[in-house]
Amino acid sequence: MANQPTGTYTGSNTGFSRSMDYDSEQPQDGQSMVSGAMTKVQDGVEGGKEKLADGIGSAAETMRERMDGDGAVAKAGTMAADSLEKTASYLRDHESGELWADVQEYVKQHPASALVGALAAGFVLSRIVR
Repeated sequence: MANQPTGTYTGSNTGFSRSMDYDSEQPQDGQSMVSGAMTKVQDGVEGGKEKLADGIGSAAETMRERMDGDGAVAKAGTMAADSLEKTASYLRDHESGELWADVQEYVKQHPASALVGALAAGFVLSRIVR
């Protein structure tokens, strides 16, 4: 927004005076407010990402505790727990912007797999949360 010249307008017919002074600091204040809001949002996303990583790590630990024996089910559970641990580590090691870009790229390349994976993850998490 371009700054207007400093001056005062006095309306002759209206009986009021309106200042037309524009401070060059106003855009910076607006920019700093937006920047501050963005920082808060990013902090919230990062905090949520950490909670999600902790929850996934906890789910992996729970799966390992519940898997007994050497059968096929135990091996499948161990593999699932390994995948969950890798996911938790990935979440902890990457910024939220990187995560979003990676998810978008994967979904574009493998839409059917992404849908099946999302459904499976939702099912598993709903069972664990119960």
